[in-house]
Amino acid sequence: MESVKLETILAVQKEKHRKLHDCFEIGQAVTFKHTEKDYFELEGYGLVEGEIVDKSFNQYGCDLRVKLKGAGIELWIDAEDVLLS
Repeated sequence: MESVKLETILAVQKEKHRKLHDCFEIGQAVTFKHTEKDYFELEGYGLVEGEIVDKSFNQYGCDLRVKLKGAGIELWIDAEDVLLS
């Protein structure tokens, strides 16, 4: 019984993250902000702009690989950190 509950929860989470994944397109310009959980140091830069070069999702989240504007650096970021307009 608990196995069924867990499978249901994971399926719901995966669907939620798939919908978020579908909001983004390769080549799309995005703006995002630094958060406490980031492994990279962008705190002093405020909003950061870039272009999506790859994306993925699973039941645990949705990630975007973003090439930073003017830096030539690519980072994987949590799609929930992107500011949607």
